[in-house]
Amino acid sequence: MGITAPYQIHHGDNDNVVPRAMDPRLATRLASRGRRHELPVYPGGTHNDVPLSRQMYDRVRSCYRSYGVLAP
Repeated sequence: MGITAPYQIHHGDNDNVVPRAMDPRLATRLASRGRRHELPVYPGGTHNDVPLSRQMYDRVRSCYRSYGVLAP
């Protein structure tokens, strides 16, 4: 696994494209390699809802700011 930066796994709990069971598997692999990660789940969100969610973008911005990628 080549991921070295902090990673966010965003998932809608009504996603029928990517199985939700895949999230804990990826989170476990990231954790086992000492990678920081977050797994926000969006209640009622589908696969296509999450990328359009203001909450998702707010979380991404907050994460980037916390690591100094974006100015405060």
